[in-house]
Amino acid sequence: MSLRAGAGLDGLQGTCNMVVFGELDWSYGVHEQNIGRVWRDGQENPVNVYFMVSDEGSDPFMVEVNGVKEQQIKGIRDPNAELVEKLQLDPDRIKNLARRYLENHRGKANQQPCEATA
Repeated sequence: MSLRAGAGLDGLQGTCNMVVFGELDWSYGVHEQNIGRVWRDGQENPVNVYFMVSDEGSDPFMVEVNGVKEQQIKGIRDPNAELVEKLQLDPDRIKNLARRYLENHRGKANQQPCEATA
């Protein structure tokens, strides 16, 4: 299901114990809410969570941002937790990701036959 489609959904804890994310959300809390639909009172088995991420596209950046957000929320929930360092974002990161993508796919695009449509 979509990351935000199951708001208020209950009962999954009685039927499954695995969560697989095929997409990432910019909000770490959305991931927590999805996991919480399975890992809640009534769950009798260990819950396994898998994040399907790629080394390409926006996934590396989103994983990095979500990691920082996770640490920040832990700091709010536990005021005695270690402080998190400020995220140092590379302003050229998106340009570098785009450049790497184009370099990896430029040859493949040239090999694809192009059909004209009337």
